[in-house]
Amino acid sequence: MQRIFSPELRAKAMRYALKEGYNDTGIDGLSLVANTHAGERRSFVALFASIIIQGEKRTEVGGRTYIYGEGKCVVNCINRPSETVIVKASPERPFLSFVLRLDPEILSSIISETPQAFTETQPDAGPVFVIDCTDDMCGAFERLLDLADHPKEREVLEPMLRREAHARLLLSELGPWIRTLYATGTRSERIVRAMSVIRERFREPIEADELAETAHMSPATFRRHFRALAGCSPVQYQKTLRLFEARRLITVGAKSVTLAAAETGYASASQFSADFRRFFGETPREVIRREQAASDADAA
Repeated sequence: MQRIFSPELRAKAMRYALKEGYNDTGIDGLSLVANTHAGERRSFVALFASIIIQGEKRTEVGGRTYIYGEGKCVVNCINRPSETVIVKASPERPFLSFVLRLDPEILSSIISETPQAFTETQPDAGPVFVIDCTDDMCGAFERLLDLADHPKEREVLEPMLRREAHARLLLSELGPWIRTLYATGTRSERIVRAMSVIRERFREPIEADELAETAHMSPATFRRHFRALAGCSPVQYQKTLRLFEARRLITVGAKSVTLAAAETGYASASQFSADFRRFFGETPREVIRREQAASDADAA
């Protein structure tokens, strides 16, 4: 059954819906996303948990498509670039969602303090999960949000309530899977750490054998488990990070194709354009022209 949120929670969300896209709530890591028109497309690489208050969205990641709306909790467990599209939104009924940036250190800390044996399991799902939002999860978000109106309490309670929101995830149906990712020493946790290394150094050449050594695996074993978790090889993962960042640079940063290629580690602008077209289905220059046309239309 679809969960219907209370008018009070919707009213709280609308208080922060001051502009299109991400709105700061004043709470570290907690944002309100608002969109009044369908069709907006965004790319991101982040760990997050999001509660959909109103509207509908589609996310594409690793060749999979997820469609979700009001009453759903969306969790991105690993740093895999993804793309989202607003499916249902209007000025009268905007898309609204609260998004909490997840902290791997908080997850690992809670797991280490939990007296539970962790087992390695092969998940059926990928990096993004869509589950029903529970009362406990919604309550954790609301309590965290309410601190914005109580600055004296916030100083003391914000770290505790952010930790509670993370703990609610570990207590949810996703708990066993998240534990395999962030329990120190598990195979999946070592792969996640390797993914973090690639994220930090995606602009420079990285050898998969070097990553395998730091993960204490043979190269063949490392590549096999990396693909099982990320849905692609280490080389493909790095290329995906480069291309998503390059698209951000040319759309948001207004960088030229040549500069975007250079700043994301490409030695050849022509090779960058070829990879970009294969991945996104359009050339960098086509993206620039489309963005410019949309900007001119808004200005008019």
